Amino acid sequence: PTFFCLAPQPLWYKTTPTPAVPKEMRPLPRPEGELFLTLPGGEQMPANGLGTCCRATAYHDESVRRTILWYLLQGGRHIDTADLYLNHRAIGEGIRMAMRRGVPRSEIFVTTKIPPDFFGTDNAEMWMERVLDELGLE
Repeated sequence: PTFFCLAPQPLWYKTTPTPAVPKEMRPLPRPEGELFLTLPGGEQMPANGLGTCCRATAYHDESVRRTILWYLLQGGRHIDTADLYLNHRAIGEGIRMAMRRGVPRSEIFVTTKIPPDFFGTDNAEMWMERVLDELGLE
């Protein structure tokens, strides 16, 4: 049999980017009846969140920024990411854009996954510092 290997094309090139958020848009209230998970330290984290992977616009920085901004301004507060998605910087920029419009940083939860290469306390701490730097978060 003959096999063909095509070089991967960026998915976003044939996708309409996420629309721009109107400059006058301000944060809406959080969802009524929002469900929360209680973390070991007692914090309440929203049970539902926005995944930032696996759609064409997840690899187009402007679309990622806009998607995060739309989500946070519409009341969402939980963003899930991972190293593999390669969009930490754009996610962080979207978060900062939302904060400038009035979304409190204290309400935003960002979850991620530690790759197996970084399991263990020292490696995980080093990895987390890099991720927080990429996100531009404390």
